[in-house]
Amino acid sequence: MLAVLVGASVDRTSLQKDNLIFTHLSVWSPAIYAGIYSAALSSAIACFSSAPRTLKKVAEDKLFPALRCFAKERRGEPVLADLAVWFIAVVLILIGDLNQIAPLISCFFMITYVFINLACFVVAHSNAPGWRPVFTSYNKWLCLAAAVMSLVVMFLIGLLTGLLALGLAVGLYVYLEVLRRPDVPWEGGSSLHASRYTNALKALVKLDQTMTHVKNYRPQLLVMTGDLASEERLELVAFSQQLRKTKGIFIYGNIILTDTVDDLRNPSLQRAHHAIRSARSNRSALQRSLLPVKHSFTEDVIATDIRQGVRSLLQLAGVANIRPNVLMMGWQQWMTKSKQEVHGYVNTLRDSLFFCHGIILVKKWEEINSNLTKEVSKQSGSIDVWWVYDDGGLSILLPHLLQQHKVWDNCEIRLMTVGSGNLDSFQIEMANLVRKFRIKARIVPVNVSDHTIGGGGDIGPAMLDLYYNACRHPSLVDSESPHGNVDVPRKSVSCLDVERFGANARGSFSTLDTNHFTNSIYASREQQRRQPHVLPTLSSNGSRTNMATFFDNPDTEQKQEEQQQQEEEQNLPSVAKQYQQQKKQPHDVQVEVVIDEHPSHQKSEDNQRNRDHSHQQQQQQPASLRNPWLGMSDQERNLHLRSRTKRLLKLAEMVQHHSKDARLVFLTMPVPEVSLDPLEFMRWLECLSSIDAPVCFVRGNQETVVTFDL
Repeated sequence: MLAVLVGASVDRTSLQKDNLIFTHLSVWSPAIYAGIYSAALSSAIACFSSAPRTLKKVAEDKLFPALRCFAKERRGEPVLADLAVWFIAVVLILIGDLNQIAPLISCFFMITYVFINLACFVVAHSNAPGWRPVFTSYNKWLCLAAAVMSLVVMFLIGLLTGLLALGLAVGLYVYLEVLRRPDVPWEGGSSLHASRYTNALKALVKLDQTMTHVKNYRPQLLVMTGDLASEERLELVAFSQQLRKTKGIFIYGNIILTDTVDDLRNPSLQRAHHAIRSARSNRSALQRSLLPVKHSFTEDVIATDIRQGVRSLLQLAGVANIRPNVLMMGWQQWMTKSKQEVHGYVNTLRDSLFFCHGIILVKKWEEINSNLTKEVSKQSGSIDVWWVYDDGGLSILLPHLLQQHKVWDNCEIRLMTVGSGNLDSFQIEMANLVRKFRIKARIVPVNVSDHTIGGGGDIGPAMLDLYYNACRHPSLVDSESPHGNVDVPRKSVSCLDVERFGANARGSFSTLDTNHFTNSIYASREQQRRQPHVLPTLSSNGSRTNMATFFDNPDTEQKQEEQQQQEEEQNLPSVAKQYQQQKKQPHDVQVEVVIDEHPSHQKSEDNQRNRDHSHQQQQQQPASLRNPWLGMSDQERNLHLRSRTKRLLKLAEMVQHHSKDARLVFLTMPVPEVSLDPLEFMRWLECLSSIDAPVCFVRGNQETVVTFDL
């Protein structure tokens, strides 16, 4: 009101030029001088009292490392801070003209008013429960109007000083919020934190109401790293972050093992409870690791075993549509683990597919970036992609996203296309497919019938020897046997000989147990029989077609298998006789032979009746829940598994030959069906990854993740 009255009664020139205009308007001018001196002294005393203590608190919070020395005090007084404030005041007084610095000081006051009013508006607008001011006669929109008016007045005082004050305030905010991010108790209690929570909640609700589309698909990773404080798997974290061009979330899971989850007084559960509370209340382990991570979170769960913990994370990690869809795990040194641990590891992979998650299984993850130094900051070589199964396109999408990272942008993607005969047309077809996907890759044809690889058209002795060693898992050797460890001569090892032994054999070749063939949840019988042949193709509308086969033709190969089976039946004794002959040999593989007392014709009729009944039940179930082994005899199962092992071992030889100099290899992982022995599955992976380069086994959940559409 006083400013309005003075402006209405005094001319404009006097207001701009005369700094003591109030002395001419007052009744007694000495009162004006007394008020000026009193206000100056009170402001000076207040500044000398509050400014050093404010500087001391800033130094104690370690907001600025250069100011830590001002945190020292003597007898409760911040002596160094007092001296710093006194020095600044003396320097400003020695200028000799306070009118030169008054606009800058006024702008500092105005920018303070701007942020105070803005903080009041933001926290009131966020409806935070902790916002309970004593002075309730206010309006949040009035706070916003006051902030805008203070900003306008600041620029009216002086454009340059206003820009200087605003730039200094914005610079301090960027340094503290983006660059520095100090660990202070009040970091999570700011008004911006409340506003971010409200905005994120609104965005999640809107995102959850939006239907997902293949064009907006992005891999979101659940990476099993364990306790990051131990720093054992930081290289796996670093590799996963090189896939952050996905622009999705990265959740790093840690499983805290305990003996039980039922007895709350159990000391093991108490320790796990303390560990998970400490992990959730303290600063994120990712930030403590000092890794350049983005879009990353950590999740800790308590479980009695690894599989239960991973299963919990697969179901509960994330919120709304912001949840992982790909599980990344490190390779297990399965040859040194027990049989139960191997089964749990493979069952974890099955759980991932069951809960509609893709899989990334990384072998030699600690060697992926081991060659990077301060002088060498980029990878060189090729990224080989063996996309031998149609998994929806995840096997080709991940290498493309990895190549977008600055560390891998010099590497070339080589898409290895497997076939037989003349591959020119197939190579052109695959090149057109990749070009429609807008993925830059060089097509490299690989001929299965190349006689320069391994043993020519057959599997070479080196690969058979590798498969032989993989069959010698410690859990399959009967240490209590009176003959000790059973050793079978290497000359008898072949892809066919190995599978003639049952899983109950007390030897080193156990690959198949017919009792383990239970209901499969991944593929129907026809899909299972065809799947190993299929090479990846996708049409523009998401449907899949078979453009080529692993060998010449699935039907032709099936006929060859049947012919081979007939030859074996003519040249070899029956399975029962062979088992009896092996049982008589003390140093050979021993199996238990069950003699059926029922006549053979009655048994055949019962088996046929059971197969027909099982087939009818399977047709009534969804395709993903059908058992591929129902309706098949033991001999058919052995033949099918033998043929599949041959194909995978031949593929392993081609990987060894063509990708021996690659920097990183992506290979589509076979599906670990429930009916498949986990040890046999790990043998396949061991042979497929028997190269010096790191290998990433990738398997999508059959969801289409690449499209022709923009």
